[in-house]
Amino acid sequence: MRSSGLRVPTIFRAFANQNGGFEMVGFQVKDIYNAIEKQRRAGASDTDNALKYLQMLKRRDPCMFWKYSLDEQRRLHNIFWCDGASQYDFNVFGDVMGFDATYGRNKYKCPLVIFSGVDHHMRTVVFGCAVLSKEGEESYVWLLRAFLEAMKGKAPKSVITDGDQAMKSAIKAVFPEAHH
Repeated sequence: MRSSGLRVPTIFRAFANQNGGFEMVGFQVKDIYNAIEKQRRAGASDTDNALKYLQMLKRRDPCMFWKYSLDEQRRLHNIFWCDGASQYDFNVFGDVMGFDATYGRNKYKCPLVIFSGVDHHMRTVVFGCAVLSKEGEESYVWLLRAFLEAMKGKAPKSVITDGDQAMKSAIKAVFPEAHH
């Protein structure tokens, strides 16, 4: 209820109305605030755990790359990552790249973006992955710039997408020479 913009006192009143009065609720307004804070901290620890995991991977693979952005509340907004093998594969097989987002399949209902291509054995290779807080041109521009940075400035010659307009606009802005 809180995530949909309702204030805590309004939420508490809704519970009171459903349960026959304030004295019948079984918890206090303070308990709602505590639950919200606990959820907020849990989200932060998920972020911390993800970043610690990427740091651990970096110790194993010095070419491991990741970039992230935070929102106004200093929560994880967007994150992109790729390892050394992905960078190598892009350098060799990255002339044509697929750029696809899968929506609502993870715990946070955020788009998971996968950059992929095909190697000389006709097998799919992954060039990089990202989780974005939302779809939109601004997020995709941020993501493609992070991708370009990871790939040391090399852009694909051709990009295949599902036709999403925000993706098209971002590709045109960041990879102006790429065919789409």
